[in-house]
Amino acid sequence: MIKNKKVLGLFLILFVAINFLGCEKPKPEKEDEVLDILKNINKYTSDIDITIENSRQTVVLKGKQISKGKDDYVLKLSSGREISYKQGKINVKDSENSKKYRINEEFDNLYKMSFIQEYVKLLYTSEEINFFTRK
Repeated sequence: MIKNKKVLGLFLILFVAINFLGCEKPKPEKEDEVLDILKNINKYTSDIDITIENSRQTVVLKGKQISKGKDDYVLKLSSGREISYKQGKINVKDSENSKKYRINEEFDNLYKMSFIQEYVKLLYTSEEINFFTRK
């Protein structure tokens, strides 16, 4: 009976070790590897912190970013504002003021560029983009 428990314990330890060591994906090191990963992300939800700095002030915004697919994004800020991007239209729901309104797409270049798909679109322009990976 004691032998059976030792064998079972050994198999359990071996199983856990194989799962931890064998299932780890290698981290991308090259620019092309990172871009391939980003291009293949279709839908995601992420908590975000946006820091905007200029010569007069620093503004920190917190919220949630939701990508529902191609050109369908939602940015929910903790201040109560929800900005929805869909097919070239921007709808804003401001719960602080209990108002809903639509703004022109050219009006917002800041928040929209924080979505992964918009970042990937920039790669095909003449813009210079820098990136880094954390280890």
